[in-house]
Amino acid sequence: MIVLVLNCGSSSLKYELFDGDSSVCSGLAERVGINGGNDAILTHEYGDEGIVRMSAPMPDHTVAFDYVVDVLTDPEHGQIGSLQEIEAVGHRVVHGGEQFTESVLIDDQVIAAIEDFSELAPLHNPPNLEGIRACRQRLPNVPMVAVFDTAFHQTMPAYAFVYGLPYEMYQDHNIRRYGFHGTSHRYVAIEAGKYLEARGVPLQQQRIVTCHLGNGASVTAVSGGRSLDCSLGFTPLEGLLMGTRSGDLDPAIPLYLIRMRDMDAAEVDQLLNTESGLLGISGAGIGENAPEIRRNCVRGLEFIGLHLDEARNNNVSNDRGVTAISTADSPADILVIPTDEELMIARDTARVVSGMTA
Repeated sequence: MIVLVLNCGSSSLKYELFDGDSSVCSGLAERVGINGGNDAILTHEYGDEGIVRMSAPMPDHTVAFDYVVDVLTDPEHGQIGSLQEIEAVGHRVVHGGEQFTESVLIDDQVIAAIEDFSELAPLHNPPNLEGIRACRQRLPNVPMVAVFDTAFHQTMPAYAFVYGLPYEMYQDHNIRRYGFHGTSHRYVAIEAGKYLEARGVPLQQQRIVTCHLGNGASVTAVSGGRSLDCSLGFTPLEGLLMGTRSGDLDPAIPLYLIRMRDMDAAEVDQLLNTESGLLGISGAGIGENAPEIRRNCVRGLEFIGLHLDEARNNNVSNDRGVTAISTADSPADILVIPTDEELMIARDTARVVSGMTA
């Protein structure tokens, strides 16, 4: 099945075209809507080394998607002859609340629900919706699927997701831990699970900690393929130190900044989300592909028998696949697994659409 995957951010549109599990081409439109979209750039990658870059005004995601369509069907650089070859579209949607525990076919009711959850994810769900609406205009008869970042974590037990607030805050205002990066954590957990099953560990006995490392960073406890806890909470701000986000901090700090530094809520929000984290501390990125980062991630675990194989750690390939970097006598495996959220979305989309037509 030929599936187009879309991931729309506030000023970006990322896409990838799949034929089954094989990536056909991919690309990214950047600076959409910024300065009226006059500085927008579309980068399209195809084949082994083919790259096309174009600058064009992209005031919104609808216009950006029009350019994506043009490049996908371009006689020289495109990989499909016409839009009719696209059999389904998968959309990344950040927040599905408690309503969506799995990927679903998009209809008017699903769109209305995503709009409702925009209150919980004001920076993410609105651009996700813009991508859905733009795609529906150009591909009105093609089935589309919403793949939610929060869905994987809906198996978390109440003791993991309820905050220490008056319980009506959860009942009346939906304030709880939701967890995010779920598509990535699910992909990595599945790949790690396959690795363990091949070594005789059945799914029900698997206990895995998945680490999503990048500009956004989080960890998830997975037991028997199900998420039990996640470092991210009510928003993607909680948890680990990230590229520009503070991660965990004393909740009195924002109150202190408002009261003592005369900052308003919007200024505190910007400080914690875009000016903090590694950027605020050092200005450096995480370098998640660096051996020293992986070394530091597992440092201190020797007391439970986990040891890093330095030779393996220093020779990890960037190709897709699972690489063990622990020593042979370690009681648990330390695995490096390049995530592939787009492939996970494509697989979910094909599964949902195939079920619709079965």
